[in-house]
Amino acid sequence: CFYLASVGDGDVPLLYPGAVLLGLAYGGMFCMTPCLCHALFGGLNFGANWNVFGLCPAFGSLFFATGVAGYIYDKHVEEEGGSSDANNCYGPECYRLTLIIVGGMAVLGAAAAALLAFYLSEYRAASRKAVVPADE
Repeated sequence: CFYLASVGDGDVPLLYPGAVLLGLAYGGMFCMTPCLCHALFGGLNFGANWNVFGLCPAFGSLFFATGVAGYIYDKHVEEEGGSSDANNCYGPECYRLTLIIVGGMAVLGAAAAALLAFYLSEYRAASRKAVVPADE
């Protein structure tokens, strides 16, 4: 999907596997989030922490859908002000920049998650060594 948005060469058959992979990634992350929440913060305040985890996609969607996509779409409509249907924008150029921004943020989020996973593994390895009593 990101390739089609950025290049836009009209190769529609690539859209189907891209949409399937995107759905699997989103569904997999949605199913793994409760385990991640429990592993990071424990079970004591799981309900409150899980609600915060659940609000993150909602706020991100609100920001990107209304803030970024709406602004860019309105700018394209203003550029096409001389057309007969001045309130609409047609073609891939209307959403290309939005999809590139959202894709870039997804890559940045994946990199942050990988970095967090690396540091958490280092932290847990160090904490396991500190808990094990030394033989005297």
